[in-house]
Amino acid sequence: MPPKARITKDMIVDAAFAVARRSGADDINVRKVANELGCSTQPVMYHFKTVEELKEEVYGVASRFYGDYLLGNDEDNGGDLGIKELSSRYLRFARDEAPLFRFIFQSGRFEGDHFDKMFASEDKLHIISNIQRLTGFGEKEAKLAAASVFSAVHGYACIVANGNAEYREDIADSLLENICNAAVAYWKKSGSEKKK
Repeated sequence: MPPKARITKDMIVDAAFAVARRSGADDINVRKVANELGCSTQPVMYHFKTVEELKEEVYGVASRFYGDYLLGNDEDNGGDLGIKELSSRYLRFARDEAPLFRFIFQSGRFEGDHFDKMFASEDKLHIISNIQRLTGFGEKEAKLAAASVFSAVHGYACIVANGNAEYREDIADSLLENICNAAVAYWKKSGSEKKK
């Protein structure tokens, strides 16, 4: 008789991520994850003492997936993602991956509670430097412009992810153009007034 396949912790996290991606983090439970793996509930309970512990692991996977989606392969634009393109990708993520968007940003786990923290992480530093290069801003103004755009775009993304409005590329493109232009104009004016 061949030995039973061993269910690893990584396999469980991957299965729980698949559940979260398909139907949302609220559907992550021991039975659904076990069904996803085609096994009993015992391996899931062996590796994770609580469902909350499993959700925390899945949140990390979801956050990395989001980062890859947002930053993607930047070779098409030489690694120079502008604030409008990043915002567009953010909106498409809300549309394409609505259950994950809600898990990442609406479950109370998101640590972007302060804009300085939100744009200080290593993976976002090149975003800020791109904004600086494309606008001529200093680091502070680039972070403030990014935060201003993010705040407005996040509202629209939440509406899309929650199914309260249909995502339309033409409307999104026009909205992003207006938001980005307004933010850049405001922070340019604010920066020049401070220099006077």
